[in-house]
Amino acid sequence: MNQLKVQKWILIAILVLIILFVSVILVFRLINTGKYKVSGNDGTQESGFVSINDCEIYVQIRGQHISNPVIVFVHGGPGFPLTYLSAYHQSFLEDDYTFVNYDQRHSGRSYYQNESTTETPTVHIMLSELDQIVAYTKQRLGTDKVIIMGQSWGTVLGSIYTQQHPENVRAYIGTGQVIDFDMGKIVSGQNALEIAKANGDTENAAVLEEAISTFEKVLNIDDVDIENLESLILSSMAYLRSDGEMSRMTQLLLGITSPFMNLNDIRWFLNASSTRKIIDLEKHLINYMYFEFDVSQLYAQYDVPVYYIQRDSDYITPTEMVEAYCGDISAPQKQIIQIENTGHTPFLDNPAAFAQAVLYVLGKN
Repeated sequence: MNQLKVQKWILIAILVLIILFVSVILVFRLINTGKYKVSGNDGTQESGFVSINDCEIYVQIRGQHISNPVIVFVHGGPGFPLTYLSAYHQSFLEDDYTFVNYDQRHSGRSYYQNESTTETPTVHIMLSELDQIVAYTKQRLGTDKVIIMGQSWGTVLGSIYTQQHPENVRAYIGTGQVIDFDMGKIVSGQNALEIAKANGDTENAAVLEEAISTFEKVLNIDDVDIENLESLILSSMAYLRSDGEMSRMTQLLLGITSPFMNLNDIRWFLNASSTRKIIDLEKHLINYMYFEFDVSQLYAQYDVPVYYIQRDSDYITPTEMVEAYCGDISAPQKQIIQIENTGHTPFLDNPAAFAQAVLYVLGKN
């Protein structure tokens, strides 16, 4: 009998903790609803699905003044949409710019809205989708050009699109800019290896040497050893990660306290947190980003201003590679800005500093 009473009280305590946790989450979501509300009389805050190339794509538009210049944010991954966190980092810029975010097909809310479509999209399809998003944005907001802001995988699409359609682009901003993705993994591994050796960490140095050697031989995503890839990333991160970089857990907590995250966002976040699952879901696109795309193979001439906003040492897309590429290209204006103590997503790690960088470079135009 006493054991049953103990079990009963344990269950009650667990239930109370769950209720308290949910209540705290709801309170924060309510607070953030007011905090991130678009209050401008001529502002816009809208979201929904738009039919793009036979697919229902989730689109979110936010800005305090609808007549402001427009930024189309092209998210990373492949398969890491951040629409549920958009207001968190965009709020520093929404007085000056209207933001259009979208969940790319086969990811996030767009994936669950079109679950019957199981085929992994190609890069050609993704570029066509971005073109249609830009066309929709121009029509909806009455603008002739947009600013393309790409992050990580989004810089692959953004760089190509900016060169293919300069008539639609006012300026291009890349953050976590992809240059040569698989080489970037090797460069970061080698940087971490140098630190490990300098610190006398012989065991970690051996792990890194093995991981680098194994990854250097891989030519396509089918041959990737997932455990080795994760070892390379995690071992590099141990030496190169900035203290100011936002963790995945913090990102999730910010998400669930955001008024814009729903259950499908959480479902996708958990899917995307698994290397194996995300590779299976985005196989063609990941293979293209890792083993086919090299930004230096694009034209060296850009017809619009080009800006890169990076962490001072990005272990996903090494900043030294971005610096070298920026030096090689020509554009009406170009610049690279480094934000200290941030990671691969400086707009999340330090949104105020990121916003200042954006305002500085775009203020030139």
